[in-house]
Amino acid sequence: MNWDQVRQDTERRLAAMTATDAPFPHIYMRDVFPDALFRALRANLPPDDALEATDPARSNNPFAVNRRKFAIDPPHLARMEAGQRAFWSTAWEWLAGPTFTRTVLGCFKAGIAARYGNRPLDLVSRIEINVDRENYAIQPHTDSPKKVVSMLFYLPEDDRRADLGTSIYVPKDPMFRSEQALKYPFEWFDPVRTFPYAPNSGLAFLKTDNSFHGRPPVTGAAVHRPMLFVSIQHRGAGSDAAM
Repeated sequence: MNWDQVRQDTERRLAAMTATDAPFPHIYMRDVFPDALFRALRANLPPDDALEATDPARSNNPFAVNRRKFAIDPPHLARMEAGQRAFWSTAWEWLAGPTFTRTVLGCFKAGIAARYGNRPLDLVSRIEINVDRENYAIQPHTDSPKKVVSMLFYLPEDDRRADLGTSIYVPKDPMFRSEQALKYPFEWFDPVRTFPYAPNSGLAFLKTDNSFHGRPPVTGAAVHRPMLFVSIQHRGAGSDAAM
């Protein structure tokens, strides 16, 4: 795989995308990565025995016991076998790097200007593999103020479980807003859309006080829902759950 070509092709695809503003700035992406990179992402998913448990208390989500994760960062990469370590080290340097970050932020230029004005942003990226099992769920919320843009890249083998994508919501009370990362009952919201959990697709959105999104309970005893999560957030900010 030619990494220079992969980076250029992906960034060109992203640069051509413009966020939809309603109900908050978001983009659903098909064919995000070149085929060679998508295949490599799947082939290099960490083995199940390398995945770590998600703490329900820290994520304020009792369903988080059904999610396993692996952080893509230098300390965790050091635990991988050599081939996977080489792949993810290159991927981490790119996805956490300034060119990829600028490209993504450019898709949300208007929304970022509305939220932050001309204030300079000191940003860092957090990258993680999440794998969800039966009964994973997360109630509607807008994410922590520490986040700027979240990207959920779906990594299924096929589209047989397209129903497992992330949903976005609008509150039944049109005046309801939430700046904090609190979770709210599903019955307070109307679903707008559930984005298909399809191969090489993904959802990116700008954190706002109405960026309500979530995931109803995942069903199926053999369900396996891998996802690459990339969060562009304010430097020094801690962890926050992906959908």
